[in-house]
Amino acid sequence: MIVENTTIVFEIIGLGLLIAFVFYAARLLLTFKKGMLENAWKYVTIGAFFLVFGQFSLLASGAISLLNDVGTLMRFIGVICLTLGLRAHYQVWRIDNKDVVETTNKLVER
Repeated sequence: MIVENTTIVFEIIGLGLLIAFVFYAARLLLTFKKGMLENAWKYVTIGAFFLVFGQFSLLASGAISLLNDVGTLMRFIGVICLTLGLRAHYQVWRIDNKDVVETTNKLVER
């Protein structure tokens, strides 16, 4: 009984943290709109939404196997989108990006 109550409390806390993450990611996406990091934060926000909806379906599934499988799939898609977003963020800020380095050098020479 105590283990079940503790598990439920931790799942609710985790869901609350994921909802806060979605809210923060959506705010950052609106901040970076039409900027260099828009593509990266679009993937991160989509991944966060998939993680939250996957967690909702896992919490609501109970003994229903289909909802459990759908929740696991949605969380997997969310993790893939988060990974793609972090990779896109890295692509923008990496040092060995030749186009950015050449453009920066031209600006410094002026």
